[in-house]
Amino acid sequence: MDRGEERQEFGKLMQNEIKKLGVEEEDSIMLRRRSKLVRVNFRNLLELDDERDLLNRVYEIEQLSVKKYNELLVEINLPLSSCKLLIKQLDKVQFMLNLIKRTDALLV
Repeated sequence: MDRGEERQEFGKLMQNEIKKLGVEEEDSIMLRRRSKLVRVNFRNLLELDDERDLLNRVYEIEQLSVKKYNELLVEINLPLSSCKLLIKQLDKVQFMLNLIKRTDALLV
């Protein structure tokens, strides 16, 4: 399974977790809007000419993801199934951060 498929699967699983929590449809709409904003920003990244700049921007975005996952994981009433899902995804993101660091070191 490639990285895109993994993220898509995570998104589906997370949507199920959100439904279990009884999140209102309006909140779901806000999540979709944020997701679209991320996609637009990512498209802007692809316009960077320098591979190293691209890696640095992706690294920054992944660091923000780690921060957000950690913020969610300290929520008091978060179900165990949601925690497990977030931790699994957090591990994948941290693996990618380490991979980016190694790749960046090779580009220097």
